[in-house]
Amino acid sequence: MPSKARKSPKDAFIAPKPSNRRDEKLKREQARIKALNRPELGDVEIAEIFGHMKAITSYRTAKQLGINISIASSILKELETKNHLIRIGGFADHYIWKYNKK
Repeated sequence: MPSKARKSPKDAFIAPKPSNRRDEKLKREQARIKALNRPELGDVEIAEIFGHMKAITSYRTAKQLGINISIASSILKELETKNHLIRIGGFADHYIWKYNKK
């Protein structure tokens, strides 16, 4: 009687290899560079981005702009000094702002 070899769970699924690893590496590098770039925001862009938000946080701003949280925090603090945003709550650098309609 022939004995059947049992397949281990590792052999059951083999992930397909990406078609071109250089393309994937390039995409990751471009995403990293984009996350470190500070976007230039004019009055119109500020109104479009923050005008509809009820509570503005650094995390939500970072997600919306596609940047790092540290850069988003510095942008929000700068906009607060320019009176585009008003701080309404939060503590220990986890602040909440609202848009100041002029």
